[in-house]
Amino acid sequence: MSRPMMIPTLSPKFFFGLTTQVNGNCLFLNENEIVYPASGVLVIHNTAHHKQKYIHLAEPQKVITAMALCINKNVIAVAEKGDKKKPTISIYDLDSMNEKTINSVNGFENR
Repeated sequence: MSRPMMIPTLSPKFFFGLTTQVNGNCLFLNENEIVYPASGVLVIHNTAHHKQKYIHLAEPQKVITAMALCINKNVIAVAEKGDKKKPTISIYDLDSMNEKTINSVNGFENR
């Protein structure tokens, strides 16, 4: 009887780095957690327990230009510069760590 071949996978332990060109690039979720962009990932870093959770952006090659938290801090909006497409605003649920919606922004040009 042969065993099925296991395919190794990699998963990040920590993301370091901060994209400084983003408006609202480091936001406090609560007194122990911050959220910041690092390349094509939103990092939620727990400063008390030194652990991280990640939201992988739907299109990681796009450039994040701004982030904003909902007043109750369970949803984050991420503005992304479009290449040949229109700019988009992606909404992520911070409880489920899933993308809720993507909205194209009309009436603006990429610069």
